[in-house]
Amino acid sequence: SSRAGGTEPREEPHLRKYQIMVKSFSYGGNNIKAGSSFDLSFVLYNTSDRNLRNIKVSGSSDGGFVPSGSSSFFIESMKSKGTAGGSLGFTASPDATQEAHSIIIRMSYEDAEGNSFSSEDTISVPVVQQLRFVVEDVSIPSDLYVGEQSYAAVDYYNMGKTQVSNLRIRVEGEGFELIDSPSTYVGNVASGASDEFSFNFIPSSAEPASGRLIFTYEDSAGQEMTDEVSFFFTAMEMSMPEDWGMDMEPMEPVKTGPGWKLYAGIAAAAIIGIIILRKILKKRKLNKQLQLDSEDDE
Repeated sequence: SSRAGGTEPREEPHLRKYQIMVKSFSYGGNNIKAGSSFDLSFVLYNTSDRNLRNIKVSGSSDGGFVPSGSSSFFIESMKSKGTAGGSLGFTASPDATQEAHSIIIRMSYEDAEGNSFSSEDTISVPVVQQLRFVVEDVSIPSDLYVGEQSYAAVDYYNMGKTQVSNLRIRVEGEGFELIDSPSTYVGNVASGASDEFSFNFIPSSAEPASGRLIFTYEDSAGQEMTDEVSFFFTAMEMSMPEDWGMDMEPMEPVKTGPGWKLYAGIAAAAIIGIIILRKILKKRKLNKQLQLDSEDDE
């Protein structure tokens, strides 16, 4: 038989005579992380109507687990309808796929007359791959000035065998103002993928400032995890050098001489002459037009 779960007993099936079965089991949690060791504890139940003896219990796997320590143990005897406990150690393979893997519990035993029998039960144990989400140090320019916009960045990697889900990044800190939103939703990061997160900020004072990037994400089982990386900086005040402008040559003043008044007078006289000439021509034209109109009336 095959089943997954924890310590709940199962219903006793109609089995042939002299069979021992696994009544309940536990492996210490909801799942096993790949590469970790655990003890599989279980309770055996003698379903037969007679006593059984010389019981050997052993365990094997479909490849997701390998035995750790002894792979078998003995029980001297079990009464009819009686129970006995035991445990076997296993280690989940580091390369095990993220799914339920089987452990087969095999039992061999005898009745009082020395007749040999055997039975087996299959237990399903879920394996999850451990996340390896790595965040580098924050990169910040060495020269920062109060009131001047600057830029910071950080690289992150998913070095595990499973996807990182629902990644969110938040920037917090004192001594600076953020240009953009403090929170960013990235989404899923595939196994082996990497990316960069950057943000713009303005130092608000020349005092030492500190901040932190908070990475929140979920593993394949939906469990939320948080990583935090801190950063520090000190900005400088913006100031002009004391000798600024000392080496600059003075501007030469606009040169003026005694002839500029003469040129200005000639220009003004020319303008006045043009105006007078226009008035004379306009008056002559008007008089000529009046004379033509008078001749037409005669």
